[in-house]
Amino acid sequence: MVLVAISCLSIKVSCLSSTDPSVVVLVFAYKRVFHLRQTLHGLALNHGASTLPLRIYIDGPRTESEIGDISDVVSVSKQCSGFRSLQVIERPTNLGLYASLTLGISEALQEYESVLVFEDDHYTSPWCIRYLLDGLLTYQYHPKVASIHAYTPPVKKDLPATFFMRGADCWGWATWRDKWLIFRHDSKNMANEIKIRNLRAQFDLNGNEPYYKMLCDRASGNNNSWAICWHASCFLANKLTLYPGKSLVRNIGLDNSGENCSPELSPLMDSKISMDAVKVELIEASVDKNIFAIFANHFQRSLFDKFLIFVKSSLRRIPFLLIIRNRFFPIGLTLEGSFTSFSEASTYCKGYNSSAVLEKVSSAVTKVLDGEAIYERDGFTFNDKPQRLMVRNIFQEILEIGDSVIDFGGGLGGTYINNRDIIPMLKQFIVVEQANFVLAGNNLMEKYNLPVRFSECIPSLGQSPKLIILSSVLQYIDNPYKVLESILAETPEYVLIDRTAFGRDSLWHLQLNKDVYSDDISYPFRCINKRKMLSYFSGYSLLQTWSNSFDPRTPEHSGLLFRID
Repeated sequence: MVLVAISCLSIKVSCLSSTDPSVVVLVFAYKRVFHLRQTLHGLALNHGASTLPLRIYIDGPRTESEIGDISDVVSVSKQCSGFRSLQVIERPTNLGLYASLTLGISEALQEYESVLVFEDDHYTSPWCIRYLLDGLLTYQYHPKVASIHAYTPPVKKDLPATFFMRGADCWGWATWRDKWLIFRHDSKNMANEIKIRNLRAQFDLNGNEPYYKMLCDRASGNNNSWAICWHASCFLANKLTLYPGKSLVRNIGLDNSGENCSPELSPLMDSKISMDAVKVELIEASVDKNIFAIFANHFQRSLFDKFLIFVKSSLRRIPFLLIIRNRFFPIGLTLEGSFTSFSEASTYCKGYNSSAVLEKVSSAVTKVLDGEAIYERDGFTFNDKPQRLMVRNIFQEILEIGDSVIDFGGGLGGTYINNRDIIPMLKQFIVVEQANFVLAGNNLMEKYNLPVRFSECIPSLGQSPKLIILSSVLQYIDNPYKVLESILAETPEYVLIDRTAFGRDSLWHLQLNKDVYSDDISYPFRCINKRKMLSYFSGYSLLQTWSNSFDPRTPEHSGLLFRID
């Protein structure tokens, strides 16, 4: 490949200080300001970032309607800190994904000896840059190594600290000036060469990943992927890429916001990033057949799985069939971003303390109390109660006259109001909530003369409560396990955990709730580790588990009932 001359290209450059002569960090952005903010934040936290120059390329708008988004991206880019220097390059017109990436990399390698390349949806481990730099140094003069890659898919088997795969990759990577010369634009010729040399099975990971089709689609103009050309170029040149055993990059753009990535890829591609340093040592530059098999098996799909992916993808593209998709293929919560702490995620959200949330919940609860609706859930009203609702069965089985119940995070008392027809005369029903909900809740209960009391903390009852409820709450609070400790210290006879998201993902995200409230509301969200949670229930027996038909499937939401031994 010949490095592209750029003297004819009019660009706007903001340069805040000098550049480093050997290596530069490149970030390619377009119009996704939310994703970019997370990517830059993660990169700035990397060990070694402060010693490197950062260059951000921003592609121009396709239409006038995108000018505002691009302007926001430019503003966020210019505010980035944590690097030795910052250069923001704004393209005056839209180059598209392929040209934006290949031109920018070629441009940077005219000035630097090597590049670290990220796109605006690559959230990184604090050790990502250090790993890439160590890889560049270790394999700088190795003739078979084309690049260093920081992402590894979430395979189910253990991998060595580092290993090689044939070809190249594109989610957080690094290369050298001479190795970038391998890049070929002639996708049609490369596809023919793969076919003639009978390499398609190997190129496609034993037929489990459609790289060859992607390359053919690139040749026919049906996709804008530069990455498939980079992979094919290195694959045909019999070059290798170094990978870490545990991923140092997570793609936060598997949400339809970018090109060539969609939610259907998420189960196979959504890796948890490692927070540990990766030791890069000189190893034999070859592909281990067992590791190749692990990759191939990871991407293996049955014909039925492939059919489902096709149907889901097709439904997503046909507006009038969206209702069918939502009925038969629930897509779950809308989550964005990746954060290492609740406080970090909170800085980007507008949460439960928004007046819009309280207003919507209050309106819904009032309609039920006034007889205008039968049932309320999450600020929505319904004219019928859900059938076979597990919590109603539990209330009928365990609650007796004179019992005490605590509903932790119970909103404005919706659980009591929805089920007051079957709840016996209790000694007390207490809702623990935020201050604004406590004030509104107590006023509402006084108005309608209901035996529910609101409090900002778990009150001292003088005796163990019969039941403590945690419904759709643990995944939204900063220290859920500490809350569990406090609750279990009250020695309730029963603990009911309902509508709770479980999973192994330890990162925080933002749960988006567009078109739900009068304002766009988002709040921190993190899955609960079920194994860890169960460890707190020593002295309790798990009686029942269930899933509600109306709760999201991704991530998994379920309910559990515990009884003290």
